[in-house]
Amino acid sequence: MTNRQVPTDKELVARATMLACRAGVDWSLIASQCTELVVFGSRAAGLETPFSDLDVLVVRKRGLAMPRPRVRGIDLVFRTEDEILSVEWLKSEMAGHIAAYGRWLQGSGRWRNNAWAVRGEPNEAAEAKRRRISRLAEALHNHWDRLTPDFRRRNLTTLRREKQRLQLLQSGIAIPPTRLLDMWAEHNSARNCCGVHALSGTDLPEILLETATQPELV
Repeated sequence: MTNRQVPTDKELVARATMLACRAGVDWSLIASQCTELVVFGSRAAGLETPFSDLDVLVVRKRGLAMPRPRVRGIDLVFRTEDEILSVEWLKSEMAGHIAAYGRWLQGSGRWRNNAWAVRGEPNEAAEAKRRRISRLAEALHNHWDRLTPDFRRRNLTTLRREKQRLQLLQSGIAIPPTRLLDMWAEHNSARNCCGVHALSGTDLPEILLETATQPELV
């Protein structure tokens, strides 16, 4: 495991304020117009790279038409108070991740209990993930010979991550930050889960052959 330092809430607020200020946006105004501010993703867990955005869930106050500013370095995800109580949201991949790994800078996040209660139930998130994996595997299979080694590597990594996420969704486990998926894959590298042995050749890697032959993915 890589040593990591999880930022404090104060440090997260300071980063958001700084990035917003650079974009000419008043972060305190955003905070005053919402009921919840939740940092999630790699920066919330202290697993970021220098290129990682700050992912923030912004829950708007009921009945308030809130502007949606674009801030470089911050990925703002806007939801309403009604939306975060909907079954569609509570069963979503993002809601499960935020409920487990989110850092609440503002608000109580009482909806988290409802998100935990529906874990593992059949839902559209898992079906959508399965369809995405099928499309990605089919595209790679059809165009493998024409892809550069770098493009193969990046897309095989995406495929491996998505398969990990699907397995977690089906098991009722919240999706962790992407870096944790990579760390687990590195820990199990003896299995060669990325199939990197075929990056420079014409043979299809094992992970792609496995995915393409799974009945539920075709």
